Amino acid sequence: MSCPTVNELPSPPSGKIGWPWTEGAPPLSVLMPDGLPWPRVSVVTPSFNQAQFLEETIRSVLLQGYPNLEYFVMDGGSTDGSAQIIRKYAPWLAEWVSEKDKGQSDAINKGLSRASGSILAWLNSDDVYLPGCVSEIVSAFNRFADAGMIYGNIAVIDEDSKKLAVLPHQTWAFSHQLTQKIIISQQGAFWRRVVMDSIGMLRDDLHYTMDFEFWIRIGRRYKIVGLNCVLAQYRISSVSKTETQFAGWGPEFIKILDDLYAEAELAPEIVSLRRKAYANAYYGGARGFLIPDALKARVWLWKAVSYDPYIIFLTGWWQMYVRTLLGRRIYGWCRLVMRKLRRSR
Repeated sequence: MSCPTVNELPSPPSGKIGWPWTEGAPPLSVLMPDGLPWPRVSVVTPSFNQAQFLEETIRSVLLQGYPNLEYFVMDGGSTDGSAQIIRKYAPWLAEWVSEKDKGQSDAINKGLSRASGSILAWLNSDDVYLPGCVSEIVSAFNRFADAGMIYGNIAVIDEDSKKLAVLPHQTWAFSHQLTQKIIISQQGAFWRRVVMDSIGMLRDDLHYTMDFEFWIRIGRRYKIVGLNCVLAQYRISSVSKTETQFAGWGPEFIKILDDLYAEAELAPEIVSLRRKAYANAYYGGARGFLIPDALKARVWLWKAVSYDPYIIFLTGWWQMYVRTLLGRRIYGWCRLVMRKLRRSR
C-alpha cells in the first residue's frame, strides 16, 4: 500500500505540530529511479499500554511517503486506550489486533509471521522513525546487495519528544557484537526476509535481549552494514522497559551465551571470544543490578573480572561504580597489577 499524506490521516491532537503531526515525508514516485517497483517493506509495532506515545509512532511509520509499505500493529490487550488510537488508523494498516500475548517478542513474531515484505523491521510503540528512514534503508539495500541487515544511527528523545542526544555511529563487527562493544539500536535496523527465513524469528523466551540475540544469529551468517545517518528516535521515559527493568538484561545475556557455547561445533572466532563475551555480559548485568540490588551487582562484577580482569579499565561514568563495588583499595590494587602485566607483555 502507498503511504497516506498528512491531510489523509486523522487530525493530530491539539498542540501537536511538526513531524509526524503536521508534516510528512515527500511521497516517492511509484517506481525507483531504475524503473523497477519499490520492494515491499513490512514494519511491525508491538504495543502494550503506551497510549501516550503510540499515535506518534504510528504516524511516523505511515507518513514515510514510501509507495510499498505494509504496517502491522500487534497490541497485547492494552487497557489504556491504545486500541482506540489504533482503530483510528486501521484503514492504513495491513492488520492489527488487541489481544493477550506472551510478551513483546511474541507480539513481534505475530506481526512478522503475517508480513509479506522482502525487507522487515519492528518499531516499538514509544519510538519514532524520522522522515525518509524507509527510503534510505531501501536505497542502502540496493547499494549493498550482499548485506543481510542494515542499520542506522539513533537519536535519543524524552517523554516530550525533545532530542537529548545522538548516539555515535558504530561500525559493525561480529566480535564487537558478541562482546557488546557495539550496540545496534533496533529502532534503525532492517533485514531481508531471506535472512529471517533462514535463521528463524525472535526467541519468545527472551524479553529484554531478543534483539541482541537476533543480531548475533544474523551476523553469524550474513553481512551487516551500518549507515552513518540518523534514521530513528529512541525514547527514554519513566515507563520504558529499558529504563524500568534493566536488571532483567543480565540473566538473559548469560542465557544467550550459555546456549551459544553449548553448540557442538563453533567457528574458531566465536570460541576465541568466549571469555570476553562472558566478561561483558556479567559486566552489563552488574550495571543492571546496581540500583535494585547492589550486593548482586558486586557479585556479577567479580564474575566479569574473573573472566577478563582488564574490564576494570573501562572508562566512563560506570567506573565510579566499579570502584564502589570492588572497594577503592582492591580496585587500586587490581589496576596496579594490570598495568604491570601490560608492561611485561
